Amino acid sequence: MHFRPGIFLTGLLLLATAGQGAAPEPFPGLNRKWNYYQSPNFELYSGRSDAVSRQLLERMELLRAIFIDTFKLPVRLPQPVTIFAFDTQRDFDGYLAPERRGKVTWAGFCLAQPDRTTITLAPGAQDEDLGSVVYHEYI
Repeated sequence: MHFRPGIFLTGLLLLATAGQGAAPEPFPGLNRKWNYYQSPNFELYSGRSDAVSRQLLERMELLRAIFIDTFKLPVRLPQPVTIFAFDTQRDFDGYLAPERRGKVTWAGFCLAQPDRTTITLAPGAQDEDLGSVVYHEYI
């Protein structure tokens, strides 16, 4: 299913640039083809390949299950987790605050709020890098 997540990307842009100068492009990545994936506990907007995107969601569900089982964590109200997996560095950089662009290489970031968590992933050198980055951000 192809989806252009205008509302989510617009909100993410506003959060990333609140109180800062404008991004170089008004809505980086908005006109690219994004694919939408959903699992029981995660949703993913991805510019990556179908195989990489599906594997990412599968691994996230497995990681969540392992934590809940290993540490006997009670599942309270489920908190939605939205993941954005960018396919170009330029689009990803548009969502960083201007003073952070170009100074450090960002692999991703997480924005945890009381009602939702959003994980944003930069394009890695290899698709295998996605797993370690998203695990770090989720944990």
